[in-house]
Amino acid sequence: PRLRLIIFPALVGLMPMPGGALFSCPMLDAAAHGLNLSPQRKTLINYWFRHIWELAWPLYPGYILVSSLLNLPLLTILLYTSPLVLLALFTGIFFYLRDVGQGHVPPRQTHAGDGEKSTARALRTVCYEALPIIITIGGAAVFGLIFRKFAPSWPSQAAFIASLACALTVAIFQGRGRMSKPLAAVALNKNILGLVLLVFVIYVFKNVIVSSGIVAQLSGISQSRALMYSLFILLPMLCGMLTGVMVGYVGASFPILLGILNEAGLQEQALPLVVVAMVSGNVGQLATPLHVCMAVTLDYFKVQFVEIWRSLVPPLLVQITYGVLWSLALFFMGARF
Repeated sequence: PRLRLIIFPALVGLMPMPGGALFSCPMLDAAAHGLNLSPQRKTLINYWFRHIWELAWPLYPGYILVSSLLNLPLLTILLYTSPLVLLALFTGIFFYLRDVGQGHVPPRQTHAGDGEKSTARALRTVCYEALPIIITIGGAAVFGLIFRKFAPSWPSQAAFIASLACALTVAIFQGRGRMSKPLAAVALNKNILGLVLLVFVIYVFKNVIVSSGIVAQLSGISQSRALMYSLFILLPMLCGMLTGVMVGYVGASFPILLGILNEAGLQEQALPLVVVAMVSGNVGQLATPLHVCMAVTLDYFKVQFVEIWRSLVPPLLVQITYGVLWSLALFFMGARF
């Protein structure tokens, strides 16, 4: 039962779209049938496991933006942030699923082999339908190795673009004969243009910040390591709470933070600071009722934010704590991008 409750929001979490939690709400509601879960608990489970990938999933625009601002391959950042996904998973299980399913008796199969056949059939279907995602991730690694050897001067994002193109080709092949409406909906989606404009404005904002001299004034903060480290925690968290989306806190805070590192000549220490900034920004966006996924989940299960915020704070405190500890461990290990 616990695995069922995790799978649906986690699968939807692989698709980075605003308000994506709404798609997993009815799935989770059906999976929770017979488990006597309150609407508040369903809200928390759906919301938490929908976002466990966000710190290490290269399809998220905010993650791609971090890669671009640092001018680093996505897989390089993924190497240092992927442990945070496992920690987020176990944190959610501990706080929201520990006591779920105790005493639950699954329905008996009519024939002994029905369960195995049904499971095998479901796994084949999942693997086939997930091919575009598998190709995207695996292809990024393969193309990254190829381009690094034969085309080292190409941008670091080239491998990811090539794997996406292959994945898109496979997805179109899978949907042949019934793809005109879906493709038209994607091509004419106003959110795509909005996302492109948002990324463009973020880069304009970055250049304005650097040209205005604000970064030069703030670079004095680097003389106090404790103050600078605090800024890498508090600024992304504040931006996350104000925007409620990863690309928002990355775009608003990272140009300033990376500018401070460049002005102070501390680029070698960027890795642990970037990791803790990503964690704190993620905590900020999950803690705010401005987050679109929070709003749609609350609306679906007919729950008020005040009814769940006390249950949301403890796992977020755990997340920021292990984010700080992980960044300190990277620092003392001498980890570098």
